[in-house]
Amino acid sequence: MALIWPIGCQECYYDPDGARVRSGQRSADGFQGNNILLSRDAQGHVFDRRILDASSGALKVHDVLGPFGLTEQTYYERGKVTSSRTIRYDPFGYISETASFAGSGQQTEHSHSTYTEEGVLTEDSAWGRNGQLKWQQLIDPEKHTESFNTFDDAGMLKLAWTRTDDKMASFWERSDEGNQYGDCRETTRTRTEREKPIASPTEIASGR
Repeated sequence: MALIWPIGCQECYYDPDGARVRSGQRSADGFQGNNILLSRDAQGHVFDRRILDASSGALKVHDVLGPFGLTEQTYYERGKVTSSRTIRYDPFGYISETASFAGSGQQTEHSHSTYTEEGVLTEDSAWGRNGQLKWQQLIDPEKHTESFNTFDDAGMLKLAWTRTDDKMASFWERSDEGNQYGDCRETTRTRTEREKPIASPTEIASGR
């Protein structure tokens, strides 16, 4: 059994369980797209997925799946790994950790997240290629507080703010920084005002 979109638009084929096994588009040269090979466990759950070029048969993407979803993903080009990533989950099924790697195997990014059992985010952090913390967001749902800090490659603070009950309590950013990730200041504040922290950077970074 297979489902197919009409000729002239993208074509997608599915297996009897509803999983996509082919996708692409027809052209004057024939079908251009991917074949998708699935491996299932005894319960019928997909645990391995390989995406192959429909024309050459070359492996393009290899996915490994667990009970909560994708756990490993590797991209290939001309038979060589170009990049990959891993994903870990907490006992409740929320993503707790991700790591990205270059084709050489060198780690390029790493993130860590913490959720409550109800799925409320309480911590979100990211590290760069050199292992230096790039940014961190901390949320206390009981106190209705939130803080956000970003750092440069040397570990120096670039931006810091705190909010309470969705209202900005403090904001600071380095004078040599333009718009950057996490910059959620009020649009009415001028550059001069932004350079004057409501609290000192040390107090902001320490959460005092």
